[in-house]
Amino acid sequence: MASQFVYNSVSIAKILTPSLITRAMVESKIARFLHTLDSSALDSLASRLRLYHRVSTPFSITPLESPKHCERLGTYPPHYGRIKDSYKWRIFSTYHYDMRSYARYFDQNLKLYYGFGDVNYYFTHPTITKSRPINETNQNSILLKLEQNRHFVFIKDPYRFKDKQDMIFFRGACYQDHRTQFLHKFFDAPFCDIGHTGNPRVHTPYLKPKVPIAKHLPYKFLLSLEGNDVASNLKWVLSSNSLCMMPRPKYETWFMESTLEPNVHYCEIASDYSDVEEKFEFFCKHTEAAEEIIHNAHRFCERFLDKRAEEMLNILTLRKYFYLSGQIDISTAECELFGL
Repeated sequence: MASQFVYNSVSIAKILTPSLITRAMVESKIARFLHTLDSSALDSLASRLRLYHRVSTPFSITPLESPKHCERLGTYPPHYGRIKDSYKWRIFSTYHYDMRSYARYFDQNLKLYYGFGDVNYYFTHPTITKSRPINETNQNSILLKLEQNRHFVFIKDPYRFKDKQDMIFFRGACYQDHRTQFLHKFFDAPFCDIGHTGNPRVHTPYLKPKVPIAKHLPYKFLLSLEGNDVASNLKWVLSSNSLCMMPRPKYETWFMESTLEPNVHYCEIASDYSDVEEKFEFFCKHTEAAEEIIHNAHRFCERFLDKRAEEMLNILTLRKYFYLSGQIDISTAECELFGL
């Protein structure tokens, strides 16, 4: 994870480029990028765009009154405004910098619906967001790669799986019921080293200090549990040489958690945690099976490491959004890529 200072400095350098320059270059930038891709890469790009942006018919953007509070899995109207209005949400946060780094290629007065933060609910209108409930009928939540300095962390693990300790390791703030359930059930289990790292007035008997990522890596099994939406440790856990253990995800981000295959990219555990010890014992004995899953997880992570492709995918997602909302024109190549 880049330090906040470095991340902010790089982000500021990006957004200081005059918008007249970035807006003038965007179409040629897209054309050059698409020209470098073979048919297989284009198909992969189109597939990702379809997942991030499921809307395929025109829509209009008009003022809405946003709710004060949103409950998990409810349906609510999003925020409404111009691109430059969306920057005011948690100003100078990673959301602010990430959104500006993509939106600097557009007229700042273009209108959009947006909903940032931990989004574990549905929107009534096509909305730019970081996360969404996994549901194929969830058309209105359009994903961008936001809050990436916290979520998109990948590592190089110096330890081999077979050389690690036979233990399930987890540190995290346990406020949600599903995290609390795991904490209470396995805190004293001899094959687990887990602990609550949040508010010390909550789960005080289960409190343990936070430890850096490097201190997680000597353990064979790393637990990834969703919080308010996705699990923030999932990306670096999948890029480690430890086996990721988690229930099937209920929320997704730009990382496309819905496309992770259980027992192919991670060890799936039951949502009631009834099979945790059984899965632990199985993979302690079947090292090669665990290493195959870890290898597949590494391959999954690789697609997010191409910085140029990642930037272009975010720009194209916004291009499709502003085109379908009737605010910009796009090229024939983009229309074909979007399947429009």
